[in-house]
Amino acid sequence: DFEPMILTYLIRVRAATASLKSIEQTLAWCPNAGDRSLAAVQNLITKEDEGVSIKPALRCERAMMHHLFDLIDRGEVGLNDRKPDRWDFSISLYRQHLPTNIAFIHERYDELLPMTDLPPAEKAAAIRNWRMPPRSQENLFGYMLMPAVNLVMHSEIRYLARRLCTAAGIACERYRLKHGKWPAKLDDLNEFGMPKNLIDPFDGQPLRYALLDDGAVVYSIDEDGRDDSGDVVRRKGRPPDIGFRLWNVDKRRVEREVPEE
Repeated sequence: DFEPMILTYLIRVRAATASLKSIEQTLAWCPNAGDRSLAAVQNLITKEDEGVSIKPALRCERAMMHHLFDLIDRGEVGLNDRKPDRWDFSISLYRQHLPTNIAFIHERYDELLPMTDLPPAEKAAAIRNWRMPPRSQENLFGYMLMPAVNLVMHSEIRYLARRLCTAAGIACERYRLKHGKWPAKLDDLNEFGMPKNLIDPFDGQPLRYALLDDGAVVYSIDEDGRDDSGDVVRRKGRPPDIGFRLWNVDKRRVEREVPEE
């Protein structure tokens, strides 16, 4: 089970992220979701996309771009919408640079692909420090056609962090329903199926958790590497941290009855 292109992988991640956000919003309105329903959702989140990696998409994109340069070199694809003729000046001008552009593309993917096998925190640091070489006449095609792979790889880690925070947040809600209070620490969630020593995928440190006056928050520091005290509520733009916000019952909006289980 894999996505063959960077774009389809990004769509998959964005769609799954929207689903996770909807869970947080639903709990913000509902005081008593029921443990059985919460356990089922937590289980689905934990198993979601297990084993799915961005690596196949990177390999497919590399092969596709190599094929594209081959078509340009053979004169079957032009630099605009029409098929070039044999005297197409733009093709003649840049054909001499096609080998260096192909090499440029392969070098970039050879740098990025090994990062996909790193542990999340090491991967995040490697992606953050990765840079494209300066643009030149010799690599112009490759520079322009190379997708923003590093940004998509950051999206993958953000999604991993959100999944982890959401699963832990649901376990916190189950703890509250059983014990009448929020857990003191994330290790207390072991009875609800969460392993101890949860790790933030961005820095390899323990996943953050904070008790607040109006609830609790499970959060990750995001790619900037800065702890913004669990600021995960969107006001304008993207919040500085990634996480799952939980609210005390008296701060929630809608009461509803839950059938007995």
